[in-house]
Amino acid sequence: MADASEYMDSGEKDALLYMYCDSCIFEGILLFRVAGGIDLFLMRENSEFECLEIDQITWLRKQAQGDALLFIEHFPERELSKDLKKRIADRFASWLRASLNLRANEKIRVEWGVRPWPE
Repeated sequence: MADASEYMDSGEKDALLYMYCDSCIFEGILLFRVAGGIDLFLMRENSEFECLEIDQITWLRKQAQGDALLFIEHFPERELSKDLKKRIADRFASWLRASLNLRANEKIRVEWGVRPWPE
């Protein structure tokens, strides 16, 4: 993860997103850069990887290089809009599918904000 001094508290309640896929919950966090833009990270330690194989979990740990956060993408926008939230959710889902070899037709559900209890 980049230096914490590069990020600011956005005050956004929708700075967390959760992707539900099978028995996994992937937690994403949006960090707002002081210089502008929003970075999307996977919060490895807060995610639940029950649907993954051991080699996939090992790969995630290596990618994060010991950090709790795994960088996914930077968005140049300074504020969250409905359109940007959709683009972020789509990008997170496509990254999960491509990086973890999830089936393309695997249903991924997204929720924003405070972590909800699984259904």
